[in-house]
Amino acid sequence: MLRGPYYVLQWYEEGKKRSARIPKDQVPRIREELERGKRVEGLLRGAEEALWKALANPAQKNEGDLGKERARGAGPTARGGSA
Repeated sequence: MLRGPYYVLQWYEEGKKRSARIPKDQVPRIREELERGKRVEGLLRGAEEALWKALANPAQKNEGDLGKERARGAGPTARGGSA
């Protein structure tokens, strides 16, 4: 007969609540994986926001890129082409 404490991981999948009992020796690894997942979600959320901003303001993004290219000497005048 099992006696606590019990470690249970719960999540939703296809609209249904799921759960799984986690062995005590696996709890630290599961916690690390959950934290890693939260960090990844935050990074993806930030990337998505940046993408939407870039898509909403394409002219501003392109002007900024052009200025950076010219500052590095990669613009048309640096190659001898016409400006």
